Amino acid sequence: MTSANDIDDLKESLKVGKSSKASSTCLAYRIPIGGGFKTQSKGGIPVAPLMGEQRRFDGGVSHFLLRPFVTLMALNDHAILFQFLPLAAESTDVVITWLVDAAARDVDIDIERMVWLWDVTTVQDKRLIERNAAGVRSRSYTPGPYSKLESNTAEFVNHYLQEQSMVMANGQQQGNVTQSNSVAIRQQGESQ
Repeated sequence: MTSANDIDDLKESLKVGKSSKASSTCLAYRIPIGGGFKTQSKGGIPVAPLMGEQRRFDGGVSHFLLRPFVTLMALNDHAILFQFLPLAAESTDVVITWLVDAAARDVDIDIERMVWLWDVTTVQDKRLIERNAAGVRSRSYTPGPYSKLESNTAEFVNHYLQEQSMVMANGQQQGNVTQSNSVAIRQQGESQ
């Protein structure tokens, strides 16, 4: 059985590269889906014809991450593209696009089973994120260090802080953030 540490080690060993500013990361890796499933669909059964040059279902999924805002997962019969588009401090649009082989006929695509997994997952994620945000906004909240399970969150926060530091240092406007109206964000462990 593969442990979480094995997966983390695999991801680390397969890093494709980092930008020179260390502000974003490109990762690519392939892992098994598990459970005898051929694809990531309701019931794990194919939802579309094989894509590209694929000749069989191998029960795996390839992940391509362009952190922090884009993730592509490619299976043998379809791919899912996630785009995270921050709008404000507490508002982000998530755009999910499902892709199948261009030669696939409409009658060969089971859209309901194809979108099921990520529809269910994103609805659950939204509920958890909203609850966490409400907790953070409460008067009872006290920040603490990130746990090992929150490494992606810590990485994103560090990325954001680095980008904002560069904007502040250059005195350049980036989006709605300028040197004169930016909000100071405190990293864990810094004094207030």
